Amino acid sequence: MSDNDELVKRIANLEAELAGLKAQLKPREEFVPKPMPRYDPTEAMSASGPALKGMVDLVNPKDVKFDRSAWARNSYPQPGGFGGPPGSKPTPEVRKSEGQVVKDGRYMSVTDGLWSKPK
Repeated sequence: MSDNDELVKRIANLEAELAGLKAQLKPREEFVPKPMPRYDPTEAMSASGPALKGMVDLVNPKDVKFDRSAWARNSYPQPGGFGGPPGSKPTPEVRKSEGQVVKDGRYMSVTDGLWSKPK
């Protein structure tokens, strides 16, 4: 019984010490990030009107007709989404009927790819 009473006293002392330490803690301050200044590369630039006219004319040219399909004609194509619709790739049976050589897909190695040269 003395061991049990000793443990109870010890636990009570530790709990009292813990409560005293918790009372000494300061409340946690909430983090507020500093506002980031907006980057402006032209912030300290100055120039006269005639000096800027050439640059402004490059951005907003006069007497140029607007062509709304120019972007579609002149842009580089980007990779597509998730492939073609179902059934767009020919099955091995279709390729055999067209006379193409079809290897068994279960045994293709890395060097048997479409772009590698046969050894």
